Amino acid sequence: MKFDVVLQSLLSLTIILSLPYLFLFIKEKAAQIKDLRIRAVVDSLVNAADQLLKKEDPTGEKRKAFVIKRLEDLNIKVTDYVDALIESTVYNIWPKD
Repeated sequence: MKFDVVLQSLLSLTIILSLPYLFLFIKEKAAQIKDLRIRAVVDSLVNAADQLLKKEDPTGEKRKAFVIKRLEDLNIKVTDYVDALIESTVYNIWPKD
């Protein structure tokens, strides 16, 4: 009988002490998933803008405005990080000399 109470107490204590670490783990995973989603959306939008506007926009200004507008439509805030993702994707899709 006492063994059950001790075991239950130890198990409860273990769960209580591990909860903060579990919350941190879930928060990190959620941030990673959000980052992957933003990267995928930026990738798709940059490729779409390139296909749709390449001939009429040689400088890329309209294409970038297209991507930013679509990101805002999807409620994705365009931060410096997202802007860098856009530039990185553009750099990766343009042919290298």
